Amino acid sequence: MKQLRILMLLTLAGGPILAAGLTGDWKVDGDVSGNQVAFVCSLKQEDAKLSGKCVSGTGSIDSAVTGKVDGKNVTFQFDFDYNGMALTMAFAGTLESDAAMKGNIDVMGAAGGPFTAVKK
Repeated sequence: MKQLRILMLLTLAGGPILAAGLTGDWKVDGDVSGNQVAFVCSLKQEDAKLSGKCVSGTGSIDSAVTGKVDGKNVTFQFDFDYNGMALTMAFAGTLESDAAMKGNIDVMGAAGGPFTAVKK
């Protein structure tokens, strides 16, 4: 009985540790309609909520991120300006491990492609 209680406590204690699993810097590489994109996204996970910011490799995008985590499914997005047009870039991915995810990018339903991300 004592072993069962210890196992239950360890299992419950693992929840908050796993909840912060996405917190950190992620190197994100992708393709949006044939155009290569690269970002470093500094994410902070609080329960199912994601926040933070993404900065493009060229520095032209430095935007606040919002998103959520549902099991291994991760979604996040940010707004940016492209030649005077306000656009939203949304990422929908799946965690492959604690330090890797892949999925798809969508820009306002008009452009998109695949992405991969690795935790730095």
